[in-house]
Amino acid sequence: MSMRAIADVLARAPSTISRELRRNQHAARYQPDHAQRISAHRRTQASRRPRIDAERIGQSEVLLREDVSPEQIAGRTGLASHAWIYRHIDADQKRGGQLFMHLRKRRRNRRRRGVRDGRGQLASAQLDTAPQRG
Repeated sequence: MSMRAIADVLARAPSTISRELRRNQHAARYQPDHAQRISAHRRTQASRRPRIDAERIGQSEVLLREDVSPEQIAGRTGLASHAWIYRHIDADQKRGGQLFMHLRKRRRNRRRRGVRDGRGQLASAQLDTAPQRG
């Protein structure tokens, strides 16, 4: 059976079938059990590396304690983006850290997006149980 015919039967693109066969062949043949084991092994070995290593975090914290702004750290050193540095400062503050004290201006608390504010909303009531007016 051709790869294109297999792709039609499985409702997949022919390139997907080709890639699967090329990637998971064993002894010049495709063996599904072996391919499944290989796939499971790949998934257990896969891990997401930390985007910013401990050394860079330490360097940015030293600069923050020297009262260098996150924008300056990001622009001059390229250690991390200013947005990442601000998120790191917020996380540090939530853990009881003092990095936020080295910022030049006090920032407002960040408001989470997508969370409804419950103030000022009346409890729902059925119209037939509401008191009659005049």
